[in-house]
Amino acid sequence: MGLGAVFVAVFNNQIIGYVSLGQRILALMVDSIIVDRSYQRKGVGKKLISKAKEYARCHGFEVLRTDTGTFMDYAIKFYLTCGFEPCGYVEHDFSRGSKQLHFFIDLVKKTET
Repeated sequence: MGLGAVFVAVFNNQIIGYVSLGQRILALMVDSIIVDRSYQRKGVGKKLISKAKEYARCHGFEVLRTDTGTFMDYAIKFYLTCGFEPCGYVEHDFSRGSKQLHFFIDLVKKTET
């Protein structure tokens, strides 16, 4: 899909998390973010999202976006604490009866990293 990147979090020479990014027309998309269970809730994910914001800004993107299932409460809370705002959802995105919640960060108006 064009411009993208993967950033990896490392601790004691072990990969403990990553974020993968891909271009979606005029926005940069967080395609996936994974943090090893033993390192969750310790700031690793937030640092990876901060790196994604920095990368997006450096490459001229005005929007960073992501999505998650509406049933994934922990992911929704995580994205909200990272500064993402909900902007809609798609019904039946992966299966009948499923909903995918969409989030974005306006990188022009927001100054947090």
